[in-house]
Amino acid sequence: MDDGGLKSYQSKGVLLHTHCFSIREIELLCEVLYNKWQLKCWPKISQNGNQIYISGYSYEILSKLILPFLIPSMYYKLKQF
Repeated sequence: MDDGGLKSYQSKGVLLHTHCFSIREIELLCEVLYNKWQLKCWPKISQNGNQIYISGYSYEILSKLILPFLIPSMYYKLKQF
């Protein structure tokens, strides 16, 4: 539950820390996220490894999907804009 969060407090974009996945695997995950839930996302390469970036345009969809499963101590991960 703690492998991701907002890109920044000015942005609604979300980063998922998928450092152990290859770029091909992340591309496949992005395809599934889009096809199943219409989440606009793409691979992001960082110094620490590969990540999935979910666009701020998909923030409302994402928050509605995962909020029911968050424990209270993780609510800060989904800042309410």
